[in-house]
Parts: sequence; C-alpha cells; structure tokens
Amino acid sequence: MKEQFDAIKNPKHYSILDGVESIQIIASAMTVDEWRGFCLGNIIKYRLRAGNKDKLEQDIGKADYYKELFEKHKHMCRGCADKPVINIEVGGPVPPGAE
Repeated sequence: MKEQFDAIKNPKHYSILDGVESIQIIASAMTVDEWRGFCLGNIIKYRLRAGNKDKLEQDIGKADYYKELFEKHKHMCRGCADKPVINIEVGGPVPPGAE
C-alpha cells in the first residue's frame, strides 16, 4: 500500500524511515515541557507568517496541527513512564543509556 502524503499533516520530506517521522524523534528527545515549548513556538511561527510564505490556509492548518501533535506525541517524551523506544541504528547500535 502506498503511503499518502499531505502538505500539513504528513509532508513527505519529514518521513525518515518506514513508520518513523522526524517529529517522533524530536518529541522523544525532549521532556514534556520542552515538547510543549517546541509546539507552541511552531504555532506562533505559522500564525505570524500566515499567508506570507505558503497559502494562508496551509499556514493556519500547520499552526493548528501542532496542537494535535503535542497531544499525539507527548507520551513519547523523556521521563514519561509509557515512552516507546525508537531504535534507529545509524553507524552502529545505540549506546546503553542514550535512549
């Protein structure tokens, strides 16, 4: 089955490997507070530039989507009890404790 890409919710250039997107890696590298700040910063960025780079509707859609992304991926953040492990080997295995 071919994966569908969407300019707002699933842009092709953010898909790293099958089933892993860069946003998942970013969330897993941050605490929940850092992740909240990252998402808020992107909401502000897309709202402030709305219509000046991409279409107005696309920028507003991206801003709104960061609210969803926060909720969707906050469980992946550092320190969360139910954080899933994402193993990506680039040049060798992940060292112990680096997860």
